[in-house]
Amino acid sequence: MKSWHIACGLLFVGLVGCSSPEVRDYENTTPQFDIQSYFAGQTWASGMVQDFSGEVTRRFTVSIEGHTDAKGHFIMDEHFQYANGETSQRVWTFKPVDEHCFEGSAADVIGTAYACQYGHAVHMNYDLSVELDKGDYWTFAIEDWLYLQPDGTVLNRSTMRKWGFSVGSITISFSKQAPRTAGSE
Repeated sequence: MKSWHIACGLLFVGLVGCSSPEVRDYENTTPQFDIQSYFAGQTWASGMVQDFSGEVTRRFTVSIEGHTDAKGHFIMDEHFQYANGETSQRVWTFKPVDEHCFEGSAADVIGTAYACQYGHAVHMNYDLSVELDKGDYWTFAIEDWLYLQPDGTVLNRSTMRKWGFSVGSITISFSKQAPRTAGSE
C-alpha cells in the first residue's frame, strides 16, 4: 500500500511538472512587448537550428523589414542568409484579432499561425513546410516563445515537432541595432 501512495505521488508531481506556461502568465511583466512596434522598420537577427540531439545543423542571419499596410495588417519581410551561402525569404502577414492576438500567414506556413502577446512575451504556433531534399517537403509544428529583454533584445526559442515528438529547436536573437561587420569597431 505504501508503494502505491509513493507511485501516485510521483505521478502527480510528474504531471504538475509537465504543465506548460501560458502567455497570459507574463501579463504584468515589463518591458511591454508589442510586435508591431518592435518589428516596425529594420530589425536584424542571428540564430541557429539544432536537431533533437542538440547538434547545430544550420546557422543564419536575418534582415527584417516591417510595416503596417493600408488594411491594418502588419507585414514582416524576412531575408535569411545561411552560413553555407544559401538564402531564403519569408513574408509574414499578421492580422489583429484583438488587443493581444494576431492571425498570421506566409507562403511556407500551412494554415494559419496564431500569436498572442502579454507583458514581455509573445507565444506563436504554426505549421511550417520545410524542404529537406530537392522536392521532398515535411511539415513541422512550430511553437515560438519570444521574450523582450530590458536592453531591447528579443530572444526567441522555437520547438519543432513532427508526429508529436520534438525533433529540433531554433534559437534566435533579434536586435534593432545593425550588426557589426568584419573590421568595424
